[in-house]
Amino acid sequence: MKKPNLVISIILACFSIFILLFFGASVISHPRVRRAERILRQDYEFLVITAQFLADSPYESIHLWRGEMERGEMIVFDVGRIEFEDNDVVEAFRELANRRYNVIIKEGNTITFQRWANRHEGWGVAFSLDGNEPAYRSIVIVESLSRPSWYFYITR
Repeated sequence: MKKPNLVISIILACFSIFILLFFGASVISHPRVRRAERILRQDYEFLVITAQFLADSPYESIHLWRGEMERGEMIVFDVGRIEFEDNDVVEAFRELANRRYNVIIKEGNTITFQRWANRHEGWGVAFSLDGNEPAYRSIVIVESLSRPSWYFYITR
């Protein structure tokens, strides 16, 4: 009689740990948050220049890929290709591309700076335009970073 109870207890413990790790990730600090803090600290100047440029842009939805950042241009849906005219902005985008930022997206109240991705998820740092938690549609985990309006995020 004791063996079935032990087996059930072990199964329940494993299941609880799985649920806590998988669904409770936003409650427990994600291990990549420290890395995101370091990235934010190292790249802060370029991230701020870029975020300010995109925040001031009249376009609601902007997607920039690494190749565009390296060329100093962006493609805006329904508008086309736009070249950056400010040398500081061009330098900031090129520096972020050199530092392995893959995609930068402005959508809603959020500008995301994706640093890593695979087929199932991506992560990076995000800037909130209104100071509220990012509301980008595919963000599943978000945690505040040390600087106001900056967040760590994971998308799926």
